[in-house]
Amino acid sequence: MEKHPTLYQFLNSNFTSVVINLTTAYALFGDDIRIIAFDNRADIVFDFFTVIAFLIFTCEVITAMIIRPKYFLSFFFFLDTISTISLIMDIHVLQSIIFFGQYDNSTVDLSKEGSASKITRRSGRRFIRLVRLVRIVKLYKAALLQQQNQQTSNKTQKNLEERRKKKKKIFPQQNNNKCEENIKKDKISKNKNNKKKNNEDNKNNDNNNYKYNKNNNNNNNNNNNNNNNNNNYTNNINSNYINSNNNNDSPQIIMNKIIQENTNNVSIVSKKLADLTTQRVIIIVLLLLFIMPLFSAAYYFEEPITMDLACQQLKLITEMKSTRYEIQLQFDTIVKQHMNLITPIVFLRIPLSYINNFNLTIFDYIRDEEKEGIGYELNIDLYLQNHPNKEDQMEYDNVLKGMTSDQKLIQGFLNIAPLAVLSACLSLGRIIFVCILLTVGALLFAKDANDLVLIPIERMRDKVIQIANNPLSSKDQELIIQDQQYETIIIENAIIKIGTLLALGFGDAGSEIIASNMTNTGDVNPMIPGKKKSAIYGFCDIRNFTDATEVLQEDVMIFVNNIGEIVHMVVDRYLGAANKNIGDAFLLVWKLREDKYMIKEEDNSLVFNDEVYIQILCDLAVISFLKINVKLNREQQILEYRNDKRLQSRLENYKVKMGFGLHIGWGIEGAIGSQFKIDASYLSPNVNMASRLEAATKQYGVPLLISSDLYELFSPKMQNIARQIDRVNVKGSQRPIGLYTVDINVNNLPASKNGDPTLSKQDKYYDCLYKKNEIIDLVSEVINRQCEWDVNMYIQENKDLRMAFEGRNEQFIELFNDAFFYYLDGQWMICKQKMEKAKELVQDDGPIQTLIQVMKQNGFQAPDNWEGYRELTEK
Repeated sequence: MEKHPTLYQFLNSNFTSVVINLTTAYALFGDDIRIIAFDNRADIVFDFFTVIAFLIFTCEVITAMIIRPKYFLSFFFFLDTISTISLIMDIHVLQSIIFFGQYDNSTVDLSKEGSASKITRRSGRRFIRLVRLVRIVKLYKAALLQQQNQQTSNKTQKNLEERRKKKKKIFPQQNNNKCEENIKKDKISKNKNNKKKNNEDNKNNDNNNYKYNKNNNNNNNNNNNNNNNNNNYTNNINSNYINSNNNNDSPQIIMNKIIQENTNNVSIVSKKLADLTTQRVIIIVLLLLFIMPLFSAAYYFEEPITMDLACQQLKLITEMKSTRYEIQLQFDTIVKQHMNLITPIVFLRIPLSYINNFNLTIFDYIRDEEKEGIGYELNIDLYLQNHPNKEDQMEYDNVLKGMTSDQKLIQGFLNIAPLAVLSACLSLGRIIFVCILLTVGALLFAKDANDLVLIPIERMRDKVIQIANNPLSSKDQELIIQDQQYETIIIENAIIKIGTLLALGFGDAGSEIIASNMTNTGDVNPMIPGKKKSAIYGFCDIRNFTDATEVLQEDVMIFVNNIGEIVHMVVDRYLGAANKNIGDAFLLVWKLREDKYMIKEEDNSLVFNDEVYIQILCDLAVISFLKINVKLNREQQILEYRNDKRLQSRLENYKVKMGFGLHIGWGIEGAIGSQFKIDASYLSPNVNMASRLEAATKQYGVPLLISSDLYELFSPKMQNIARQIDRVNVKGSQRPIGLYTVDINVNNLPASKNGDPTLSKQDKYYDCLYKKNEIIDLVSEVINRQCEWDVNMYIQENKDLRMAFEGRNEQFIELFNDAFFYYLDGQWMICKQKMEKAKELVQDDGPIQTLIQVMKQNGFQAPDNWEGYRELTEK
């Protein structure tokens, strides 16, 4: 329409619609009216009108192909083409040549016409009648388009009226008749007159505004500015929807544009369903019109009428002046002529005693509906009048005089059993055809509704139920990809996206908030009561984040997200969940299954009923942080920051580093915030403890600190791997806790290979999901006692962990543990000596430097009240 506005306006104009409808009506009824009301002298006139109709329809099809991109080769294109071509059959000259041989107005001896010619003539007439029925579709389509255009026009008029009313409400000082005046001017005047009148209108408006503003200046000066703004806005409305001074389009063209815009806004699903329904109805109707005549015996055989003529002829010759021989000869001739027909004669009688009735034995065994015959009563008076001889008088006295009316009948019957059998077979076929057609039609209608509406709605329902039952599962749902994006598919994909965003936004902690609000029928209530749960809390922080933010500026988002992708991916793989992203810090949680523990109310201590489950989950939490630390020193996207000139100029030899803290305990899970904004998270001293442990990693110079509460739940082999580096009383804690770390060497690790560039985002997601399922299966086997959990074996099987543990100095750890024993025992001088010896193996060990500094402050003498722990001076 945008490329050919004139053609579009012409094809959809009222004039064109009237012409097309009248032409369609002529195409449907013209040929029948020709036969009913005129003789062959009018054929040439009707042929002329038929050619005109053919040209009109051809122009319509060509124009539709130009302005409607999807019309060519569409369903209606073929119907329009067939109905247009069928008009050729209504041209009498061509019709006679095609179906009736050489066109000739001379007298033809039809009695000599062969059976093949008769069949051709009959088939031609029927074919023309059937093809003509296709034109009904054009009338139906025209009515359908007219109805749609009328509905769209009414909707557009209503929208414009609502806009006018809204404008009058907002701008009561605006001239109410301005729009109507502009429309009238466009209809009456030319462009030059329009410009003059518009200039006059502008002057009048300026004068009115001046008077209005002058009066209002006495009350409030601000009204002047408001009125000017209102006038400008109103003029924009008039310019956009009614009449623009810079646009010469007439109101009708503007209306057509708005109608087209509204038509384009029609639901694709409703349009597709309506089109399919229309096509199905048309196909079914055409099938009925074309196929149903084939189930009639009259289509294949003409009803026998020769017996009627034969009986009339026999009656006539009997009643006229004729001899008995002539009557007998006529009787025998009729029998002979009808013996070899498809419907042979089986009975013939005449109420004269000297002529024997013809009666085959089969006549008594065929049904009445299998007989075709007639009877005519013999006129006795006329018979006697034309047969005055003595023999005929005796015939009357002895035979005819005493007969009843039925006995006086001249009767003949044909055996139409073959036609009856054919009719029965065709009737059976007709019933089967109608049943099949109705069944297929019902299935097709149901299929269209199911495919476009019902099945998508059911899928939406299932997805909503799934999100309500397990909000986090929405992340695993796949989007539906189709060439034609119907509204139902868009809504369904929107549900998946919304569910995914909810799962990402609320996280594992907010799953109950989502589920509670999805299952309840009342209003949204995000502030549900918190629940006490037990979990492993991990807190990690990006080192030198302030400097990185100042240097990277906008790129800091990419920087954080690259790190966050690694942190979240690894934690998720090892059965944890990301809870909060706080700029440079991440809160990570490993929730314990509620059937595996209980919380004592008196002291909030945890009691576990499945030691194996707790051990492997605690080990996995540590492994995930070790794995993250390794990946920060191997992944290409992270290693690139080592070569970033901006970072290197600010921080020499910059490397991405993080600190990690791990603790276990109870926490209150719930919504934090208000009706304006909430975060699903955890409130507990144990969460704060994980944060303080992470902060303490800077003091101890290690990337990871683990609380003794978590250490005590490790598997024995994981406990052997961990190294205790201090025992402190942390602020906010009522009892001292031990601090542990795991020594790995992440320096000089080889960079990871770049992933397959051909893998899509979905493929990468499935790869992560596959690795996560491996961990889930492993945990399940360990819990079910199908195998034993060996952390050392797992480390050796994992490439990242194996390389990190290869740089581990076991001799150093043994010396440190020996020295640390004396530290706890209060023998700090001996401790110092042993730590100095251990320091020779690892010179930059942070815990040794920290403990030596602590002991040095007290002269390497433990305080008198030393109980094996100290106050942690840093949070």
